Amino acid sequence: MLLSPVLILSLTGIVILLSGWLVYASWTNIHPLLFAWLWFNLWIAIYEMYIVYRRKQLTKEKCKPGFWSRSNSFNTFWKDAWNEYTCFSDTRYLDSYDFVFVIELINAILVLMMWFLLFMNLPAFIYILLILQAYHCGIYFISLWYSQKINRQAPLKLVSYLLISALWFFIPIYLVI
Repeated sequence: MLLSPVLILSLTGIVILLSGWLVYASWTNIHPLLFAWLWFNLWIAIYEMYIVYRRKQLTKEKCKPGFWSRSNSFNTFWKDAWNEYTCFSDTRYLDSYDFVFVIELINAILVLMMWFLLFMNLPAFIYILLILQAYHCGIYFISLWYSQKINRQAPLKLVSYLLISALWFFIPIYLVI
């Protein structure tokens, strides 16, 4: 069944929100915004681990224009979404040996560590890892700038996708402050 990208993202968002609400209902001692960030990051960490694991296959894909205007299968949507981000934002992901995959893996590990601390009821240490997450995002952007592997052909997409990536800097800082 083919669906539009907006519909797939909306359905995924609803599933993440509803499942997050159900899990959050079992915790009463954590700030709701912190939990929301951790829950969202858990799903992103799973996606990042998939990307790192499948990086050789994903880097073989050629850039396909028109992601937002074509219908997608749910089975290939996340691979195609990654292709869109890679081709119109951070082209380092086109090289399966680039350091950027290490950055992705480190973020996934940080998120898993935050969840471990949450289960151990040590929320104060989560804030230390949030600072590390913001620092880590800074490393991502510095390495992107240094590599000069930015696709400037679609400036609106570039800015939009990089602003989404900047959430991993601004939200942890906001939660710590």
